Amino acid sequence: MHMDQLGEYLVRKGVISTAQLIEALEQQRRATENLSLFAVSEGFIPPEDLERIIAHQLESGESFEEALLSLHVFSPERLAEFRRIKRDFRVPLGEVLIRRRYLTRAELQKWIERYENQIQ
Repeated sequence: MHMDQLGEYLVRKGVISTAQLIEALEQQRRATENLSLFAVSEGFIPPEDLERIIAHQLESGESFEEALLSLHVFSPERLAEFRRIKRDFRVPLGEVLIRRRYLTRAELQKWIERYENQIQ
């Protein structure tokens, strides 16, 4: 199940508003925005490289991941490993909806079940 599709489903059913979905997605994005700090704290990159990466991003307009490759801080294989860990680090949309008190855990579970039954 794709949670972004679940979010759209919840909006269509009137469970949450479009504005609430956008706010939740923005919060989810912000939660993973500090990936540079995560990469340093988890030992993926040395702290001294972070300043160089950020400066490169500002000059080039590249994303953090693109800068890692451009500056040869990561190999493509290391980037794939980082992406896998990044996915695990991401806060699920349903959890964000609960934290923002748009839904209770029980309500979310009920809507997930309805959504899954609909797509089967």
